[in-house]
Amino acid sequence: MSKIERVIIIGGGIIGTTLACFLSRDGRKVTLVERDALARATTAKNTGILALCSRPADHRAAMAIYGRKVYEALKTELKGAFGIDRRGSMVILPAESAGSVESIEENCRRLKALGAEAEILDGPEVKRRAPGLGVDVRAAFLDPSAAIVDAVEISRALAADAVSRGAEIREYEPVRSIITRGGRAVGVRTHKGALEADAVVVAAGVWSPFLTEALGAGTHVVPRRGQLLYTEKTDLVSRHLIQNASYVLDKTAGERADEEAMPRFRFSFTLDQHASGQCVLGTTREFAGYDERLTAEGREAMLGALRTWFPGLGKLRVVRETAGLRPWTTDHHPLVGPSSNIEGLWYATGHEGDGINLAPVTAHWIAALMAGRPLEVPNADLSLLLPGRLGL
Repeated sequence: MSKIERVIIIGGGIIGTTLACFLSRDGRKVTLVERDALARATTAKNTGILALCSRPADHRAAMAIYGRKVYEALKTELKGAFGIDRRGSMVILPAESAGSVESIEENCRRLKALGAEAEILDGPEVKRRAPGLGVDVRAAFLDPSAAIVDAVEISRALAADAVSRGAEIREYEPVRSIITRGGRAVGVRTHKGALEADAVVVAAGVWSPFLTEALGAGTHVVPRRGQLLYTEKTDLVSRHLIQNASYVLDKTAGERADEEAMPRFRFSFTLDQHASGQCVLGTTREFAGYDERLTAEGREAMLGALRTWFPGLGKLRVVRETAGLRPWTTDHHPLVGPSSNIEGLWYATGHEGDGINLAPVTAHWIAALMAGRPLEVPNADLSLLLPGRLGL
C-alpha cells in the first residue's frame, strides 16, 4: 500500500467526523467534504442510543463495547464537549410475544461473556421500574450501561478537534465524482473544482452508491427508513429506555438476505425519555427508497403502541416528527476498509442504525490500516468488515 499522507473524507455525519478526528490525530492531512451542514442528515435523525441490547451478542456487541470506552475517554479528554446520559435499557418480552424467556436469558449470558453488564428482570420488577406500563410482562433483559447521547453534538465536537489538529472541513460542497487516474482514486471533484489526496474515504451513508457506482465499484448499500415521533414533555415514565424484545429481531431481520425478499414495513416499539421530559417514540424499518416522508402507517404504529404500552400517555401531543435513511447492507455488516479493486478508495459506510455505536471502531480500524499497525478489539474479528467480502 502506498504511503498515505493526504486523506479526503466524503460525508460529515458521525462516521465522517469521527474519522476526521482520529486520522488527524495520526498526523494525516484531512479534508472532510460535506454536501450540507455537518451531521444534518441521518446523524440528526436517530434515537441517540448507545446500547448493547439492540444487537446480537456477537462481534457487533463487542465493537459497541469498544466504542463506549472510546466515547467515555473522549468525553473526559474534550472536557465535556458532549454528554453521555447513562440510563440503562429494558428489553421487554410482553406476555403475548412469540419470543421466549430462554432466548433473552441466552443473550444475557453471551453478553456477560463479552464483558458487558447484563441481567434478567422478572415481570413485577419491570413494572416497578416502569409503573405506567400497560402490558403484561414475562421478563426483560436489562442493559445497565445503555445511555442517551446527542450524535450531532458528538459529531461537532470531534470535527472541532480535527480542525484543531489541522483538518479542513468543507460544508455545503457536494462531491460530484471521485477522480481516478491509472485505476487509482486520487481525489474528488466538487462544484468548486478538484481536490487531490492519497486516499478517498466514502463515508456518505445511503448516498455512497451514487459515488462508487460511477466507478463500477458499487456498495451493496440500500436506504432503510426509520420514522420517529417526539412528544411534549411529561413526568418521568421510567428511568430506563424501553424496547420491545422484537426490536432486535426487526433490526437484524433479513441478515444475508436479498433486499427484495424483505418485508417492506417493520415496526417495533421503543420509548426513550430524555432528561427534558420529552419522549422519543420509534421505530420503523422500511425499504422505501430515498423517500424521507413520514407515513400515516408509521405514525399510527407508534402512537397505537404508545397507547397500548403506556395508556396514561395516550394523549401526549406530538411536537416533532422525523424520518432518517439508514444505510443497510445485504449482509448486515458495515463496509469498513480499503477497496479490493480500486487502490486509494476506502469505505466507511453501511452501518444502518448503528452509526453512533460503531463510529469509534470504524475510525480506529481505518486509521490502523492506513498506518499499517494492528488493532485489537476483544472478541471481534474486524476482517468481517472489509469490503472485499462483497467483492468491493
